[in-house]
Amino acid sequence: MKKFLNSAFVVLLLAGVTNCGGSAESEKESADSLKNNQISTNESDSLIELKEFKFFKTIGDIPSPAHEIVAINKAGIKYNAAFPNSIDNETKYADLFKSCLNYGVYSCDLAYCASFKENSDLMKYYLTTRKMAEKAGAISVFDEITKQYSFEGNTKNPDSLEKILDNVYFAIEGFCQDQHKLDVAVKMLLGSWIESQYLTLSHLATEAKQEKQKQLQVKLWENFLHLRNILDLLKEYENHPEMNQLNASLVAYAELYKDAHGAEDFTKDRVDKMLAALTKIRSEIIQ
Repeated sequence: MKKFLNSAFVVLLLAGVTNCGGSAESEKESADSLKNNQISTNESDSLIELKEFKFFKTIGDIPSPAHEIVAINKAGIKYNAAFPNSIDNETKYADLFKSCLNYGVYSCDLAYCASFKENSDLMKYYLTTRKMAEKAGAISVFDEITKQYSFEGNTKNPDSLEKILDNVYFAIEGFCQDQHKLDVAVKMLLGSWIESQYLTLSHLATEAKQEKQKQLQVKLWENFLHLRNILDLLKEYENHPEMNQLNASLVAYAELYKDAHGAEDFTKDRVDKMLAALTKIRSEIIQ
């Protein structure tokens, strides 16, 4: 609004000067300039508001990584150290795009580790996620929440860790909004959703017991709604070249949900195809 008022003042000042000896045509040009400036500014504000609306609708529908991943443990499935992104990859992520995506990936992996007691990988992933928060410009919030609720003092309490990681997740999203870094938050959201889907599919593809499979099939079906919201959100990033390939890959991945009407439709063949497709998408993020 301030920018618009300043522009309007300049246009009105020019109009006053032309009135002292100018033409009616000049006055019309000034008035048209003011009108076009107002339209442009309003369109920009509208686009920002639409992005914010879609983002908060999406994040409101998608549970935090900690809440989503805990379903794996509750299904009675064992931790698999081979599934999370290697902590050795952290040094590869130097640019902001990869840093934000992989903060989301590692925050999900941290939630995965935290959901299992006596996990020797927990602190390794905690420190790696902290490094990614620093690269993404959100270290102050990460440290504030984890220290306030004593993350290190609750390493053997999965329920407490889930709540702490929930708080971190939503605090960082709020921080990005306050700092006008919505694009940063969107990339974090994408990384965490893709990783949670990858972990679910990886366990579902290797789990032999039908009862455990059913619980993960339900999560997979629920994620279809989340994916549709994500794709709707990504429509607002068509002019972001770095997001285009990821968007196209997720659109193709969504096709694998075609003709599925419930959890029971996630057969081994469908799950294997989904895992192969998502592994490729994830590889483009973590490499």
